[in-house]
Amino acid sequence: MKLFLYLALFFAPFVAFSQTQVHYKLTFDAGTSSYILSMKSNTAYSGPLARISASSQVTIVAPHAAGGWTATNLTGTQPSSPTQLSWQYSSVNAPAENPAKDYLFFAPQNASAYTPFAFPANAYIDIFSFKSGSGCVGDLYLFDNTGDPLNANTSINS
Repeated sequence: MKLFLYLALFFAPFVAFSQTQVHYKLTFDAGTSSYILSMKSNTAYSGPLARISASSQVTIVAPHAAGGWTATNLTGTQPSSPTQLSWQYSSVNAPAENPAKDYLFFAPQNASAYTPFAFPANAYIDIFSFKSGSGCVGDLYLFDNTGDPLNANTSINS
Protein backbone atom coordinates (compact mmCIF):
# COMPACT_ATOMS: atom_id res chain seq x y z
CA MET A 1 0.00 0.00 0.00
CA LYS A 2 2.84 2.41 0.81
CA LEU A 3 4.44 1.67 -2.56
CA PHE A 4 1.18 2.62 -4.30
CA LEU A 5 1.02 5.87 -2.29
CA TYR A 6 4.62 6.76 -3.18
CA LEU A 7 4.02 6.04 -6.85
CA ALA A 8 0.80 8.10 -6.83
CA LEU A 9 2.59 11.05 -5.20
CA PHE A 10 5.48 10.76 -7.65
CA PHE A 11 3.30 10.68 -10.78
CA ALA A 12 0.63 13.20 -9.66
CA PRO A 13 2.58 16.26 -10.89
CA PHE A 14 3.12 14.63 -14.29
CA VAL A 15 -0.58 13.83 -14.63
CA ALA A 16 -1.54 17.39 -13.69
CA PHE A 17 1.04 18.82 -16.11
CA SER A 18 -0.14 16.57 -18.94
CA GLN A 19 -3.65 18.02 -18.60
CA THR A 20 -2.50 21.44 -19.82
CA GLN A 21 -3.89 22.08 -23.28
CA VAL A 22 -3.52 24.89 -25.75
CA HIS A 23 -6.18 25.64 -28.35
CA TYR A 24 -5.69 27.77 -31.43
CA LYS A 25 -8.18 29.82 -33.41
CA LEU A 26 -7.77 31.45 -36.83
CA THR A 27 -10.15 34.29 -37.68
CA PHE A 28 -10.48 36.81 -40.49
CA ASP A 29 -11.05 40.50 -39.77
CA ALA A 30 -12.87 41.91 -42.80
CA GLY A 31 -12.27 45.49 -41.62
CA THR A 32 -8.48 45.16 -41.84
CA SER A 33 -8.39 42.23 -44.31
CA SER A 34 -6.17 40.43 -41.79
CA TYR A 35 -6.05 36.89 -40.47
CA ILE A 36 -5.55 36.68 -36.71
CA LEU A 37 -4.11 33.67 -34.90
CA SER A 38 -5.23 33.41 -31.27
CA MET A 39 -4.48 30.86 -28.59
CA LYS A 40 -5.96 29.85 -25.28
CA SER A 41 -4.49 27.77 -22.48
CA ASN A 42 -6.55 25.99 -19.87
CA THR A 43 -3.83 27.03 -17.38
CA ALA A 44 -2.72 30.60 -16.66
CA TYR A 45 0.98 31.42 -17.11
CA SER A 46 3.00 34.54 -16.40
CA GLY A 47 6.62 35.60 -16.22
CA PRO A 48 9.21 33.11 -17.50
CA LEU A 49 6.64 30.28 -17.51
CA ALA A 50 4.71 32.14 -20.23
CA ARG A 51 7.59 32.07 -22.72
CA ILE A 52 6.75 30.63 -26.15
CA SER A 53 9.63 28.33 -27.08
CA ALA A 54 11.67 28.40 -30.28
CA SER A 55 10.30 24.97 -31.19
CA SER A 56 6.71 26.28 -31.28
CA GLN A 57 5.04 26.23 -34.66
CA VAL A 58 1.59 26.88 -36.06
CA THR A 59 0.72 25.47 -39.47
CA ILE A 60 -2.03 26.98 -41.59
CA VAL A 61 -3.43 25.34 -44.71
CA ALA A 62 -4.51 27.48 -47.66
CA PRO A 63 -5.90 26.71 -51.10
CA HIS A 64 -3.04 26.45 -53.59
CA ALA A 65 -2.41 29.75 -55.33
CA ALA A 66 -0.47 30.16 -58.57
CA GLY A 67 3.11 30.79 -57.49
CA GLY A 68 2.28 29.68 -53.92
CA TRP A 69 0.24 31.34 -51.19
CA THR A 70 2.07 34.18 -49.47
CA ALA A 71 1.59 35.98 -46.18
CA THR A 72 2.32 39.70 -45.90
CA ASN A 73 2.36 42.17 -42.99
CA LEU A 74 3.15 39.39 -40.49
CA THR A 75 2.95 41.15 -37.13
CA GLY A 76 3.09 40.01 -33.52
CA THR A 77 0.01 41.32 -31.73
CA GLN A 78 1.23 41.34 -28.14
CA PRO A 79 2.63 44.45 -26.42
CA SER A 80 6.02 45.53 -27.71
CA SER A 81 7.36 46.75 -24.40
CA PRO A 82 10.30 46.32 -24.25
CA THR A 83 10.76 43.53 -26.87
CA GLN A 84 7.85 42.08 -28.86
CA LEU A 85 7.64 38.47 -30.00
CA SER A 86 8.46 38.39 -33.72
CA TRP A 87 7.24 35.76 -36.16
CA GLN A 88 8.53 34.34 -39.40
CA TYR A 89 7.02 31.91 -41.83
CA SER A 90 8.03 29.41 -44.45
CA SER A 91 5.85 27.46 -46.83
CA VAL A 92 5.46 24.29 -48.81
CA ASN A 93 3.36 24.86 -51.89
CA ALA A 94 1.23 22.13 -53.48
CA PRO A 95 3.05 19.11 -52.00
CA ALA A 96 2.55 15.73 -53.67
CA GLU A 97 0.52 14.55 -50.66
CA ASN A 98 -2.02 17.39 -51.12
CA PRO A 99 -1.38 19.34 -54.36
CA ALA A 100 -4.51 21.49 -53.99
CA LYS A 101 -3.13 23.11 -50.79
CA ASP A 102 -0.28 25.35 -49.67
CA TYR A 103 1.10 25.02 -46.14
CA LEU A 104 2.32 28.01 -44.12
CA PHE A 105 4.55 27.29 -41.12
CA PHE A 106 4.68 30.13 -38.57
CA ALA A 107 7.34 30.11 -35.84
CA PRO A 108 8.73 32.64 -33.35
CA GLN A 109 11.81 34.40 -34.65
CA ASN A 110 13.14 35.74 -31.33
CA ALA A 111 11.84 33.20 -28.82
CA SER A 112 14.76 33.61 -26.44
CA ALA A 113 14.86 37.42 -26.52
CA TYR A 114 11.30 38.75 -26.36
CA THR A 115 9.56 39.92 -23.20
CA PRO A 116 7.08 37.18 -22.14
CA PHE A 117 3.44 38.19 -21.82
CA ALA A 118 0.83 36.65 -19.54
CA PHE A 119 -1.53 33.92 -20.67
CA PRO A 120 -4.81 34.02 -18.76
CA ALA A 121 -6.61 30.72 -18.25
CA ASN A 122 -9.43 29.87 -20.67
CA ALA A 123 -9.31 33.11 -22.67
CA TYR A 124 -8.16 33.55 -26.25
CA ILE A 125 -5.36 36.07 -26.78
CA ASP A 126 -4.19 37.24 -30.19
CA ILE A 127 -0.66 36.10 -31.01
CA PHE A 128 0.00 37.34 -34.55
CA SER A 129 -1.77 38.64 -37.64
CA PHE A 130 -1.04 38.60 -41.36
CA LYS A 131 -2.60 39.47 -44.70
CA SER A 132 -2.89 37.52 -47.91
CA GLY A 133 -0.36 38.40 -50.56
CA SER A 134 -2.20 36.05 -52.91
CA GLY A 135 -5.64 37.66 -52.93
CA CYS A 136 -8.78 35.83 -51.91
CA VAL A 137 -8.39 32.24 -53.10
CA GLY A 138 -10.56 30.49 -50.49
CA ASP A 139 -10.73 29.56 -46.82
CA LEU A 140 -7.68 29.08 -44.64
CA TYR A 141 -7.71 26.67 -41.72
CA LEU A 142 -5.45 25.28 -39.01
CA PHE A 143 -3.50 22.14 -39.76
CA ASP A 144 -5.09 18.87 -38.57
CA ASN A 145 -2.35 17.00 -36.65
CA THR A 146 -3.99 13.63 -37.22
CA GLY A 147 -5.94 13.72 -40.48
CA ASP A 148 -4.04 15.97 -42.91
CA PRO A 149 -2.45 14.18 -45.90
CA LEU A 150 0.85 16.02 -45.33
CA ASN A 151 1.37 13.88 -42.21
CA ALA A 152 2.47 11.09 -44.56
CA ASN A 153 5.58 13.09 -45.47
CA THR A 154 8.01 12.48 -42.62
CA SER A 155 10.60 14.94 -43.99
CA ILE A 156 8.26 17.90 -43.32
CA ASN A 157 7.72 18.99 -39.72
CA SER A 158 4.12 20.07 -39.98
